[in-house]
Amino acid sequence: MYAVVIISSLAGLSLLSSSLLYKATKNFVYSRKLAHFISGIAILLSLYLFTSPIFPFLLSLVFLVILSATHTREVFSGVQKRGRLSEVYFALSVSLCFLSWYVVDKHIGTAAALFLAWGDGITGLIRVFTVKTHSKDWRGSLGCFLVCALISVLLVSPIWIGIVGAAVGTLAERFSGDAERALVRIDDNLAMPLLSLAVMGALQVLV
Repeated sequence: MYAVVIISSLAGLSLLSSSLLYKATKNFVYSRKLAHFISGIAILLSLYLFTSPIFPFLLSLVFLVILSATHTREVFSGVQKRGRLSEVYFALSVSLCFLSWYVVDKHIGTAAALFLAWGDGITGLIRVFTVKTHSKDWRGSLGCFLVCALISVLLVSPIWIGIVGAAVGTLAERFSGDAERALVRIDDNLAMPLLSLAVMGALQVLV
């Protein structure tokens, strides 16, 4: 039960701290990315605290319901804005990554979720600091790939499957979403983790 308390507390902290940061700075990019990074800690710890996907899946499902129910009122202002459902898609993707433990190696499911939490998290910060905008460009994508590749090296075996997943996740983040140059009009919070999860899972089965 202590594991449930730890993960729930971290997830709650991500929402609370990001909202406080947004109220203090009015910078939505910083507040969202703070939530990304803290959520990533909860995701990583879940790999070691739970032997079954039941509890992490149910916990992420609870937060999916909470974020969906509070979206229009922007209760958690650090991650919520009317008209964009990215925080809902984030929780949905993490839920599906945990659920995938039943069909793929749990390390693959965790890595895909961390691609979203930390890989996508770092790319937004790089773009803000280098391009001075959240528009997607190669520098953010490079940072995203390096972070995802590091996650893969640490979690996924064989390593090459994780590297392929990192590349797929990076491309999905770069070319999906509602940006002007997006090739696929699917929110990158869905496309990035789920495509990389599908590819890594398929490669694991095939080899």
